[in-house]
Amino acid sequence: MKAAIFATRLEADFAISAFGFKKIESENFEVFAADNSLLAVSGVGMLSAALCVQYIVRKFDISEILNAGACGILGKKGKVGDVFEIGKVVCADDFCKDEFFLSESPNTLVSSSRAVKKDEERMRYAGIADFVDMECYGILKSLSILNFPLENFSSVKVASDFSEGCDIKKNIPLVIKNLECAVSNFLK
Repeated sequence: MKAAIFATRLEADFAISAFGFKKIESENFEVFAADNSLLAVSGVGMLSAALCVQYIVRKFDISEILNAGACGILGKKGKVGDVFEIGKVVCADDFCKDEFFLSESPNTLVSSSRAVKKDEERMRYAGIADFVDMECYGILKSLSILNFPLENFSSVKVASDFSEGCDIKKNIPLVIKNLECAVSNFLK
């Protein structure tokens, strides 16, 4: 079974609607099913994402996972609304040293345990990555502990913001549907 993981309903609602997902539970995490696929809404942050992936992998027969959602642009690669396959994932936090290589894609994502809002923070992380989110590293670290084959994991992100002046909550509804093709290809 394939599973797509989104951080928020704001990010997931288009996929729930477009692919006919129906809610099957909401006690621990919102989990939706359609055909032979699941969609889970983890909540924001690495810890929530890590716990969510532990939950769905242990409860369901998951063979492939896609982490999809919004990300911030750190440098000059792309613009708001562009979709990126992630090739490498690192962590912004000092206590996380692992690097995860997902594909040949040249796009690097850094996950942070807190929102990266200030331009000076963006500039600091731009030295190690192209994009920033708050979940992907937590998912990967959790999957590695579960001995889940990481070659069966992928991540695709849509750029939602690029500076401290951007309104991410306003931008996500405007750009999130750009992920529809990538999510559709994964669910096939």
